[in-house]
Amino acid sequence: MVTPFVLVSYLRSGTHMLRTALESHPAVFCQTEVFNPDNPILPYALDTPVDVILREHVFRSHPPRITHAGFVLHAYHPQALASRPGQRANPLWACVWEHLAALPGLRVLHLKRHNLLRRHVSHLLARRSRFWHSWRAESVARVTHLDAPPHPDSVEWRPGERPALEVDALAFERDVAEVLAWRQRADEALAACPRLDVGYEDLCADWESATARVQEFLGLPRAALRPAVNKLDERPLREAVSNYDELRARFSGTPLRAYFDE
Repeated sequence: MVTPFVLVSYLRSGTHMLRTALESHPAVFCQTEVFNPDNPILPYALDTPVDVILREHVFRSHPPRITHAGFVLHAYHPQALASRPGQRANPLWACVWEHLAALPGLRVLHLKRHNLLRRHVSHLLARRSRFWHSWRAESVARVTHLDAPPHPDSVEWRPGERPALEVDALAFERDVAEVLAWRQRADEALAACPRLDVGYEDLCADWESATARVQEFLGLPRAALRPAVNKLDERPLREAVSNYDELRARFSGTPLRAYFDE
């Protein structure tokens, strides 16, 4: 019997960096966002019951080498975000959190990006460019996809195409509040399950140590994990945000000021 786990995360927080790294372990299967109702090419209808999706797309029959099976669940799924107008929600899947809380042996990885200004900017840039992932062509085929994997010839992002952009202060402030609220709700919903909080910045600073902690928590034999995606933008925030100094001054003396320290 496989050990079930869920990777709770949030948009632009390193979700697929960690997910695809986990799948580079020979004993792990980690499906993508199976309860994302905004995905227009889900291989099942939005009225498909939660237990059917879990049974047939996540905790399905696996080869004997697979000892751990899980999937990505963003903290707000299957709801929509106020910061993303037009996004589709699906109340029929809201019970997924209850299903998981009752699942025997479930282990929870909660991936959190601490610098929410960087997360906000990454989200804005992804929406503007419509380029959400930079897949490594040599690795994309080994990753589990709900739909067909992207073609290797079209997956590499050209960093020079990232423009600076102006960040709306009120939109950023609302976005931070929304992220923190959904994170708290996710932790409360799965409070009875063993949980490991994983910092995105910790993964970036010391990949080997951070992924070793993840494997130890899941009860996996240690392996060298490698993601199938590259970072999309590594510029300093001052270069990525055209009104950086103005925002920094505006939020002086508030908790949001901490996101401007690099």
